[in-house]
Amino acid sequence: EKFWLCACWFKAAGDYLNRVLSPFNKCLKIAHMNVESVIAHIDELREVVKYFDIVAMSETFLKPQIRDASIMFENYVWVRNDRTGMGRGGVALLVSNKLKIKELARSPSEYSKSPEFVFLEVNCSGKKSVIGVVYRPPKIGKIHEVFEAVSKILANNDEVIMLGDFNSDMKSNSVYKKQLQCLIDDHHFNLLPMSETFHTPTSSSFIDLILVNNINSVVKFGQCSVPGISRHDLVFCVVSHRTPRYDEPEKIVRNKRAFVRE
Repeated sequence: EKFWLCACWFKAAGDYLNRVLSPFNKCLKIAHMNVESVIAHIDELREVVKYFDIVAMSETFLKPQIRDASIMFENYVWVRNDRTGMGRGGVALLVSNKLKIKELARSPSEYSKSPEFVFLEVNCSGKKSVIGVVYRPPKIGKIHEVFEAVSKILANNDEVIMLGDFNSDMKSNSVYKKQLQCLIDDHHFNLLPMSETFHTPTSSSFIDLILVNNINSVVKFGQCSVPGISRHDLVFCVVSHRTPRYDEPEKIVRNKRAFVRE
């Protein structure tokens, strides 16, 4: 019965994503999910990833000994920042191999009670944007570390899109929310407005966020429940940049001088 219910949910989610995203086939489509383990949900993830050009993932639970080849998604390339020194955690970006990408910044992989992140420069038919995934563990501060990395990135880039599980309920009046809102405002970002994204039997909260500093490039955004994968909703946005019409092998350039917060 549980399998049947998940199958029904996935059909509904697939129908919704197909209907909402099909008018934007030529645009860059980006999503985020807190996947609560890639390996445990890899078959379900394959059914969702195909609708997007870039999928940001938090709480991947991946470790360095797990090779990309064992979690392969056809026509996509992994950029991972696996947590070491402690279980769980980890962030990644799964990127269509039609896009040219360059890594700009990442947090240290060793667990240090700090946010985890990766930022990539994405070249989409000549238009460059920076896409980042962020995971802040519960009850952990230091969100300013993410924005310190962003400040360095903005010195040479105009457009930044951050997606992730920030563990700050933006519909509350918590200290974490107020701190994050100040950083959003100070760096001239916009939070895309959505309903609550994380659900338990007793409560819901808005913690899975998309932050953009060029709201005019966003042509669509939304959210979709994916109960077969996670208690977190999938959140997504469509950006007006045209995606390539031809297959082109991925190019990953690792910046040896990328900002790392010690």
